[in-house]
Amino acid sequence: MWDALGAAVHAQHQRALPAARLPDPDGALVAALLRKAEAVQLDGLVADGLLARGVALPAGAAERARRRSLAQAVMLSTARAAVHDAFHAAGVPHVFLKGAVTDAAFLGGRGRRGVSDLDVLVPAAAEPEAHGALLALGYRRDLPPRHVATTLASKERCYLAAGQLAVDLHVRALNSPPFGDDTPGILARAADWETPDGTRIPGPGAEDLVVIAVGNLAGDRFLPRYKMAVDAWGALAHAADAAVVEQRCRALGLGWAWWALAELLAARWQLSLHAALPPPWARPVLAGLAGVHGAPWRTPDKGLGALLAGWPWTERPDGALRAALRWAALRARDAAAR
Repeated sequence: MWDALGAAVHAQHQRALPAARLPDPDGALVAALLRKAEAVQLDGLVADGLLARGVALPAGAAERARRRSLAQAVMLSTARAAVHDAFHAAGVPHVFLKGAVTDAAFLGGRGRRGVSDLDVLVPAAAEPEAHGALLALGYRRDLPPRHVATTLASKERCYLAAGQLAVDLHVRALNSPPFGDDTPGILARAADWETPDGTRIPGPGAEDLVVIAVGNLAGDRFLPRYKMAVDAWGALAHAADAAVVEQRCRALGLGWAWWALAELLAARWQLSLHAALPPPWARPVLAGLAGVHGAPWRTPDKGLGALLAGWPWTERPDGALRAALRWAALRARDAAAR
């Protein structure tokens, strides 16, 4: 997977391809790889990477991946345009996040960086107006009855509409705690990203796109690593200043996660980035959990393993502890309500 994605993103940005790691894969391996890529909505990008390597794909596989990606691109652009127009009319400041920006800005807008929803960030004070605008578009707020307290405390709210891409309305860029909150700064530093057809998409600046990718990796223990790595690579190839990224990550309690991502990109795609070293005892743990040199470590779902799997990746013990206590209180409130 990493080799094919690396070939695709290097070719997209007209850079020399990294050394191949999968010499002459057979048809069964290629088919399995494409199925894995489809499960994470990256089959179009992986198919392009394999073709860039000169790998023969199963009959019709490239065309099927292309069609799925284009259908995804149409759904994304339709939802993004509708939400942008509705928020603009309602006077809601906003920036789109993650694949809603990176697919169009860095990968040609052909749906090769797939999305499962449309992520958009607004100031917390503008949430009522954003809520009303989404209701007017036919969306409804998805509030699981068994998890009301934990859902309301999250940084994002999910909105659903029949036949439409779901919308994740973010009122904070990162969950705080455990991380710091730089939402006002991210909105103030917003940039307009131009798509191949000339459309301009409001999104975070290049450095903030990387910071948000790091924050998502840290919050989810590096589980969405393929998509977030693609997002970070696109922004870094687009001249994001890695020193500024590191400064902002460290200010938010994301210094260790930034180091892990830098190690991952160096090991997988030969991208050299400077990142301050965590303590010696933390490096093998972070590298193992991030899957820097192989498959990521899997932790058991009991005992210390469960604690490690649920612990947010931050070098701030106070932030992690406050997050754990807050989460426990919210879960207890939900349990009492049930």
